[in-house]
Amino acid sequence: MAELEFVVAAVVTLVAMSMAFKESWLSRITEHLALGVLGGYATVASIKYLIDTISTQVAGADYVNLIPALFIGVLLYFQFSKEYRWVSGIPTSLLLGTMLGLLSSKTIRPQILDQITATVFTFSGADAMTSFNNIIILITTAFSLFFFFFSAGYSGTSGKLKQFARYLIMLSLGASFGNMYMGVVTRLIDRFMFLLGVY
Repeated sequence: MAELEFVVAAVVTLVAMSMAFKESWLSRITEHLALGVLGGYATVASIKYLIDTISTQVAGADYVNLIPALFIGVLLYFQFSKEYRWVSGIPTSLLLGTMLGLLSSKTIRPQILDQITATVFTFSGADAMTSFNNIIILITTAFSLFFFFFSAGYSGTSGKLKQFARYLIMLSLGASFGNMYMGVVTRLIDRFMFLLGVY
């Protein structure tokens, strides 16, 4: 069984890599197979999560509290009625508003406040290289904000500062792209090692 799994994985890997040279019906089958497996896995995982969540909450819950949730859920099915489709807009707006409120409360700290805190740091107690990196991050952040927030032209002192900020942004984006490219190459090397039987 293990040999069959290895052969199937190797064939699928080679066919998928052949798309770099020319697209064929085999590569399209492989593409559809990969998307189908991912979609099926995501569907099964979502259904399992839903069943586990419902069974956990219903087991020790007061059923009176479940009546409003059940009522809102039933209203969603009015989407299939032409005459009363507007009714489904009420629970949809409630769900979207609740979701946006929960997501906003959970993302403001990690994506905004923690980012600001990580940029405005202290230099006491750090070694020379850490302090140098902190200065670079602080300068790059300040110039990037200057580039996007001030709409002055590229003339005079502000123009030179914006040009310098543009170079810093290009360096940052280049480093991010290089890091992403290294991750892709690492996965490609992993596939080659798999095909060569290193594992």
